[in-house]
This record gives sequence, structure tokens and C-alpha cells, in this order.
Amino acid sequence: MSLVLGVFGPIGAGKTTVSLLIQKKYDYFYLNADTLGHQIIELPLMKKKMVDLFGLSVCTETGEIDRKKVRQVVFNDSTYKNKLESILWPKMTNEIKKKIKNQNKVVFEAAVLFSAGWNQLCDFTIYVGASPATIHTHCQTKFTKTEVERVLYSQQTIIEQRELADFQLTNDEGIEVLDLAVMQVMESIQKRGMK
Repeated sequence: MSLVLGVFGPIGAGKTTVSLLIQKKYDYFYLNADTLGHQIIELPLMKKKMVDLFGLSVCTETGEIDRKKVRQVVFNDSTYKNKLESILWPKMTNEIKKKIKNQNKVVFEAAVLFSAGWNQLCDFTIYVGASPATIHTHCQTKFTKTEVERVLYSQQTIIEQRELADFQLTNDEGIEVLDLAVMQVMESIQKRGMK
């Protein structure tokens, strides 16, 4: 049976940093929901569903799904966001279960961990948060300030779900402080054992 740690939180808070610290220092298999979702939307049947939902406007000239265009649509219209989730999440859930099944220890990064119900697959959950200033700094090379604000607005539910987490980390004081906080969480998990 796998020990699964679910890491969640808003954009730019440091979910990946925390997940990779756990992977490297504690020898966990790392599973990223965004990466998995990107792989799934490239499957022929899923591409067709995406085009049926969004139209050809979300495709590149070569017929691939343009994730940036999809992101612009879903973060501006909750109806499309909900429809995309209803198409994508069931397939992702099946794939996540397959990937977790054969691993001893898994750190699973998913911003939407609770919203998608994937927390049910986890033994422990870790929320990673940060101040808006830190989030903007972390995101400044990938997104405009307006894009970050739009995503954060759409992720209010995720921020509210922090109270559901077994552990909460704040990533405002640099990697050394975060590394120490992760170490304390991992020690606590070892003491508590699996639920």
C-alpha cells in the first residue's frame, strides 16, 4: 500500500518546490496533476472533446491543443471551467490511481486536490500558501500580473480549503525556511504513520 502525500495551494505559492524537496530528500515518487492533465488532453479522444467544447480557436496551426488559449477561456468563464473539469477529472482520477498503485511513497501535487476529490487518494495533505507579493514574484516570468490576479480570483476555493489540510506551510521567507518547515512536516508524518 502506498503512502500518498497530497500537496495543494494557489498558483505561485511553492507547491512544486515543496513537492520536489519531498521527492529528493525523502525518496518519494513525484506525480504532478498539471503534467498529467497536459498529457491527457493530447490523447485523440480528449482532443476531440476539447474541440467540441471550445471550438477550433483553442488549437494551434498544427492541430494541437493550445493550453494558453484554454487557460484564458476557463479562467474567464466558470461555465467552461466546470465543463472542462467534468471532462478531464474522471480520466485523470483513473490515471492517478494507476500511477499511485505501484509506488511505495508518492508526493502528488495538485492545486485542485480537494476540488477534484483527489484528497481521498491521499494519506496526508499539505497546503502551501504565500502572500500575494510572493506569488507575484514567483509568477512574474510566466504570467502577467493581470493573469495571476485572474487565476488567484478563480482559486479562492483552493485558498479556503487550506483549513482542510493536515499541514499548512507558508512560503514567504525563502528556501531555507521552507526546507526546515518541510522537514518538520515529514518528521510529523513519520511519527503519525499512515492514517
